[in-house]
Amino acid sequence: MTQKEISEYQLKEKKKLHTRLRFVGALLLIKRLYKRVGNSLLLNSYREYLRVRDRYITGGYKIELQSNHDQWKEAVEVMKSALKKLPSSETWTSIEWVGSTAVPGLVAKPVIDLMITVGDDVDVKEATTLIAIETANKKWVQEESKGFELPLGFLGEFMGGDWGFLQFPHYAAKAANLVECNVHVFNCNDNNATDKILMRDYLLIEAGEHYIKEYADIKLKLESDFKEGRMDAKDYNKGKNDIIQKIMQAAFDWDGQKVETSKSDTKWLCNVDLCRFYGCCHKSKQ
Repeated sequence: MTQKEISEYQLKEKKKLHTRLRFVGALLLIKRLYKRVGNSLLLNSYREYLRVRDRYITGGYKIELQSNHDQWKEAVEVMKSALKKLPSSETWTSIEWVGSTAVPGLVAKPVIDLMITVGDDVDVKEATTLIAIETANKKWVQEESKGFELPLGFLGEFMGGDWGFLQFPHYAAKAANLVECNVHVFNCNDNNATDKILMRDYLLIEAGEHYIKEYADIKLKLESDFKEGRMDAKDYNKGKNDIIQKIMQAAFDWDGQKVETSKSDTKWLCNVDLCRFYGCCHKSKQ
C-alpha cells in the first residue's frame, strides 16, 4: 500500500471507531434511564427515540437517496429469514417489506422498512418486547442472525394505534454486510399498516407505475434543496406529503374496485379500512 492509501485506510477506521463509540456512549447514557430487554434498549416514545438517534447515534437526520433495489432485496431476504426463525413469528399475521426501498425504480434513503403485523389477540407492545428478547438468544444469534441485531427501539403510539419499533443501525449493518433496517410492529387492522401495504402494492402494478417517476423527481428535488441549504432536513417528509396523498387517493380508488369471485360466484369488495386481502381475512360483503 502507498502512504496515501494507508492514510485513507486509517482515516476510515478512525471514523468507524468514532461512530461505534458514539453509539456505545448513547447506550450507556440511556441505559440509566430505560429498561433493557434482551440486547435491546427500548425507549418510551418516538420522540425520545429521535432525540437519542440524532444526538448520539447518527449526528442528525441525513438525506442521501440511492437506487439499489437488487442489493436491498438480497438484504431483505436475509433479514426476513432471520426474523422468521424467531419462535414468536408463529403469532404474526405477516412480515412485509414496505416503503420506498420495496419499489423498483424509486429512489430512497438506504434504510429498509420491514413491517410485522399481529392479530387482535396479540398486543403490539408485547410482541415487540418478545422480539427483543428472542433476538438476544445465543443460539439464534450464532446460527440464524447473520449479523442482524436490534439494539435500539421504542414502544409508542401513532395515529391512535400502538406502534412497536426496533432498529438495525447503520454501523451494525455495515459490519454484517447488510443494509440498515427499521422493523415496525402494528396490528394487522391498523390503518398505519394497511396503508403502507396498499401504497406499495399500487406502485408495483401497471396502474401506479407513472407515479414512481413523479414521486422520485420530487424526492430528488427535496434532496437537492437540502444539500444546497434551501431546506432543513426536518422539512423533507413535509415536502412529500402532497404526492403521497395523491398516490394514496389513487390507490384507494384502485383498491375499492378490486373484486374477487369465489367458487360460489359470491362477490366481495375489499374494505380499505380493514386488511385488503393481506393476510387477515377480513372482507366486506357487498
